[in-house]
This record gives sequence, structure tokens and C-alpha cells, in this order.
Amino acid sequence: MKIKLTIFFLFSISFLTSQNKLIVCLDIEKNEVVSFIDNNGFLIEPLYKISEENYKFLEQDALRISGTDFSVKKLKNYFIISNFNQFLIDFLSTSKIPFFAYTERIVPPPGDILPITPAYVSQQTYLQSNPGLNVQAVWNLGYSGQNITIHNIEYGFNKNHEEFNETNCHIATGMDVNSSATASYTEHGTATMGVLFGHNGTYGITGIAHGAQQVWLYPEWQQSGYSRINAITQALNNSTVGDVIVFEMQAYGFNGTVSNPRFVPAEYDILVWNLTKALTDSGRIVVAAAGNGFQNLDSLDYENYMNYGDSGAIIVGGGTANTTHAIFPPYVVSGITYSSTFGNRVDVQGWFENVRTTGAIPNSGFTLIGNDFNQSYMTFTGTSSATAQIGGVVTVLQSYYKSQTNNTLTSQQMRAILKNTGIPQGGDVSKPIGPFPNMLAAINLIQQTLNNETFLENSVYIYPNPTNDIINIAIGFNEISTIEVYDIMGKAVVTENDFSTSNGEIQLNLSELSEGIYFLKITANNQSIIKRIIKN
Repeated sequence: MKIKLTIFFLFSISFLTSQNKLIVCLDIEKNEVVSFIDNNGFLIEPLYKISEENYKFLEQDALRISGTDFSVKKLKNYFIISNFNQFLIDFLSTSKIPFFAYTERIVPPPGDILPITPAYVSQQTYLQSNPGLNVQAVWNLGYSGQNITIHNIEYGFNKNHEEFNETNCHIATGMDVNSSATASYTEHGTATMGVLFGHNGTYGITGIAHGAQQVWLYPEWQQSGYSRINAITQALNNSTVGDVIVFEMQAYGFNGTVSNPRFVPAEYDILVWNLTKALTDSGRIVVAAAGNGFQNLDSLDYENYMNYGDSGAIIVGGGTANTTHAIFPPYVVSGITYSSTFGNRVDVQGWFENVRTTGAIPNSGFTLIGNDFNQSYMTFTGTSSATAQIGGVVTVLQSYYKSQTNNTLTSQQMRAILKNTGIPQGGDVSKPIGPFPNMLAAINLIQQTLNNETFLENSVYIYPNPTNDIINIAIGFNEISTIEVYDIMGKAVVTENDFSTSNGEIQLNLSELSEGIYFLKITANNQSIIKRIIKN
């Protein structure tokens, strides 16, 4: 029997028997384990509810975009058993089947935890130049997210708000919001949606990606119960290549409890990480909150998490709303320390403070125009506000790239662009939260790359791609000065200045590189072309 799992946890029996769900990882093919489960009346079902048709499409997307469909196929091996007992635990332990107990705890969204927000102001200063994101300058070029769909995962939002009641944003088809979810949860989504997609009119605020094709919200907490896994799976089921997936979620960190939550990225949960990796491998961009726990992801506490590997998501930290762009100063409320979680896994930052948007989260100092709940405005905070900002940014940049190429950027490519063109973090850089994006600089880098590709495109042909070892570069001229290969973090891993051609071709040996996506840069006649290549 083949067991497909690289990371799993085994808990003590006393811990297992206190839980109401059991996760097992095994091949879908019938074997003695599946037979035992079936014959003894245990109820087993797939953990990730994805149809075979959707699996087929996802596998095709992953192969075409990242060169491997392993992360998608891996999802098929996870099953959930809800009526287990000690008899089954003993059998699984004897069979050496990977299994672990799992209970989804309702986790508060990662934002709006500061004291009462200052008085209402009309300007969204984050739309302007530094310390803002340079959004207005890109709007002036005519780009605001056109032809891109956003999928937001959290608790709910107010569709009747004046900013949304006539726009194309909805709760996902077939999903609902649990009636026990209070405004502290549901209005968090209203705040996020405002930053992303607020109506561009003569009143209220304007969302960064107000021109997006549509926005869908996937509630974590439905009338049927709480399941973050289901919400993400539904976003996966309904997304296509190039879509933007926003994770307005956080997880309890290492040894986290309600009284000391130590909030970290949602993908700290391996089951969320699995879905995230499948999404990014199949061409979706994932933008995810770092969490408000002021945790150091580079510490030994998070060694297991870091060993999962790179999910491909763009992890967003929270910085100050000034030109320093430092990590937001930590503060304590009811004995709990709040600020952005940090570490080298955190890619970029947004504002942890002063983000004007829609919504009426209790104790946020919101304003009701005309005492109307559907005309509510507030100041958003936390890594939630930062993540909403970056979600809007990547939507607009994806829209620009798509308009120029009729193609889309991957999550890893978008992450590299944001990091390479952003304003460096200031203040205490020993707690890294990444650079602060500059949208205009990102547009300029994309355009420069496209211009260079246009100049040389018809003169360069690269094959095979994907490759196992050798890349052949067929060229129509003899003036190449440098060939470089960069990883998705922008680090040069191969540089060649001395090479010869044979029949107009150059062979580049990539056998020493690990599997993954790379960028091949060819410089000739003071011009450059960049090609994405895949190493199997």
C-alpha cells in the first residue's frame, strides 16, 4: 500500500479521543485500511470537496503553469472520519497510517482590535503617493482591476451597503452566513470589501480595484457550521487561472489559546497550506494576512511550519502609515500583545492603521451617515486592512498585465514584482514584514519587461520548457552578452558570460537546480528578455 504524505502529526490517544473529527491520509484506491473502515461502519469522506471534473481542470492548470500537479493530486489523499472510536485509533496506529485529530476553532478575523478609531476623514490617503501605494497614478493610466475576479474568504459582509448594493459582489452561490456571527465578524468583511471594491462614485469611498469584474465572498461560518477548509475549497472550485484569492484569516499560533492566541497566517494549519499550494500551483494568486500575533516565524517555535515549504502565497504584514514603513508598534489589550506577525516568510506590508473604508465594526468609531447602517464608514486596522490593500493592488496589476499580454501572472511572479519594486521597510528591520508596494514602480517594471520581450521576442526560442536538465536557447543573432537564471525570490542562481553557439543555439545546464519556477534573462544589445522556465 502506498502512503502519500510528507508532513503529519501523531497525538496521544487521550487527546484524540477528546476530538470529534479524525483526518487520515491514504491512497484513494481500495486497500485493507479502507475495507476495515467500511466494514466496521465508520463514516469516511473526502476532506476537500472537489469534483473529479474540477480536479481534472486544476491538474491541467498546475501542469501548464508550474510544471507539476503533485499539490493538486495530494488533496485527494485526505479523508475525514467523524464517528471514530478507540477501536479505529488502535487499528490505525498498528497499520502505521498517518492520522491526526482535528477540530476547527472559530478564529476572530485579523483586524480592528485597536481602541476607538479617530474621527471620520474624507480622504483615503493610502491611494496617493508615498506613504501611500500610488494607486491614483495607476488609475490615471486607466487601470482599476478590469477583467479580474476576486474571491474573499472570511465571515460575511453587508451587501445592502450603499457602496455595494448595485455592484457585482455577492456571497458565493449556495453559501450563507451563520446567524450567530455578530457584527464584529460580518462587518469585518464589509470593511475588506470597501478597500477592495468600494463603488467609484460621487460619495463615500472608492475601492483600490473598483473596476474588477466581480467579487465573491466565501463565509467560513455558515448555518451548517464552521469550516474554513470548506470555504477555501469552494473558492478553489469556483476560481480560474489569474483570479485573486484573499485570505482575511489568521490562525492560533504555536501553543495559542483564547487568552494568548499568538495569531499567525492561516496556512500555519497544514490543511490550509495544502489548499494554498494547490491554488498557487494552478495559477491563482493568494494574498494572505500574516496575523496580529506579533509572532516571529523565524523562531524555533515555527520550525515545523517553515518546513512545510513555500506555499506560493503572498503573506502580508502590517506597517505604519508613514514614510518609514516600520512594523506597527506592539501594544497590549487585556494582557494580549497585538501587532503584525513577522519573519522572512512575510513578503510585503500594508498599513496596519488609518485605512478609511466601509463598515460598522463595534468599538471602531464608525460613522453612520443619516443614522443609516447601510451608510457606514470606519477606519480599518490590523493585518486585515493591510491584506485588503495588497489584495486590491495585485488585482489592478494583474489586470494591467492581462490587458497587455492576454495572459496572467502567477502568485510567485506577482510576489517577486512587489518585492523588487517596493519601498524598503524602515525602523526595526530585525522584525521583517517586507517592503511596501509602489504600484507605479511595479507597472513600470512590467512595462519595461514587456518592451524588452517585444524587441527580442521573434529572435529567441527556448525549448524544452518544462525541462529536466538542459534548456536549448535558439537565437537569431550573435550579440548576447549575459544569460542569467533567477529564482522566484529574485536571486540569481546561474550567470553565464562565456559561452559558444552551435548552429545558432546555446545549451544551458540546469541539472543542479531544484524543481520549481525560474526566470531566464537574456541580455543582448543593451536590451533584455525575460522568460519563465520550469525545472522538473
